Amino acid sequence: DEDDIKNYLSEGNHPNDGSGDGSTSEFSWLILGDAATARGSAAAAVSFGADGAAVGGGFSFASDALSTMTTVGLSSKGVALSYTYVNGTLVAYANTAGGAGLGFGDRPVFSLTLDKVTGEFVYRQYDQLDHVAGGGENTALKAAGGSIAGIDFGAVIEATDRDGDTIGLDGKVIVTVTDDVPETSIWTDSTVRVDETGGNNDDNLTSFSSRYAASQLFTALTPKGNDPDMPVRYAKDDVVDFSIDGGADDTGFSTGSVNGSLTLQINDPASGLFTTDGQPITLSKEGELVVGRIAGGTVAFAIHIDSAGQVTVAQYLSLKHSATGNNFDDSVNLGNKISAVLTVTDYDLDTVVKTISIGDKIAFDDDGPS
Repeated sequence: DEDDIKNYLSEGNHPNDGSGDGSTSEFSWLILGDAATARGSAAAAVSFGADGAAVGGGFSFASDALSTMTTVGLSSKGVALSYTYVNGTLVAYANTAGGAGLGFGDRPVFSLTLDKVTGEFVYRQYDQLDHVAGGGENTALKAAGGSIAGIDFGAVIEATDRDGDTIGLDGKVIVTVTDDVPETSIWTDSTVRVDETGGNNDDNLTSFSSRYAASQLFTALTPKGNDPDMPVRYAKDDVVDFSIDGGADDTGFSTGSVNGSLTLQINDPASGLFTTDGQPITLSKEGELVVGRIAGGTVAFAIHIDSAGQVTVAQYLSLKHSATGNNFDDSVNLGNKISAVLTVTDYDLDTVVKTISIGDKIAFDDDGPS
């Protein structure tokens, strides 16, 4: 399970979680870190008969093992794998340095150590293997023929008896590799408040530069409301926070191979809000914006979210608030009408989507006479 990898090349989401997923996290000198490690034996697949096993051990790698593995067509992060032996161990690597054999700058991906006497083997995986696009925690690996369900190491292992008779173990020693997928979480941090009073109140933007930057998010909207009693208000705050753990398909301890995006989603187009003169406001998704319009299409307000979870609100028409006596600062919000959607895709094109309601974190505070 690629979850069990943890080293400078790659880090799965659940290393050191025991062997319940089929493999464990074990230290390897080859990469000076933990490899996803699984053990098995080819012995049960072979009966050496009357002659017994060859002197010195009946199990070995076939003479054409390296070329046979190459034809399988496995890859890691888009790089076709090369193969070599290191102290008798079969090693697959991405030849990123470009030299002959496994050298400094190359990226080890997996290895197979075979005990010639017992037939026991140890499979160690140091970095991710490319799985087919999507499919979550599947075991289908990209290969020359399209995909394979597992790596048939039996195709490169031979059993030899004392007379020198040899048989291949095709289909008898197969290692399946379970894909790792991103793990994410999303939560709300603050409420963005537009204060109709204007000035330096709530989250209103007051400087020329901040107001200009906000206005550029909404330039395509027409027709914008024009309220003679309330100039356009802009407000901005950090409403949404999130975390992304890219897993083994990421690049080492970073999120270099994982793409995440934040978008807005309308849960109910009926906003529940009204302009001061009583016109209902309907929500629509227009590009990356959520826009509230009244009958005839005039924009009352619009909402934008950026990649960091900062929400910017532009208000063009004043809104109706409850009559609460001398409380001039009562508030209305969008309740459960809109959500933020976090979409995360890793190198294998596994996609994870998390959604959280944020309408109650978008508030419009009232103004009053003075």
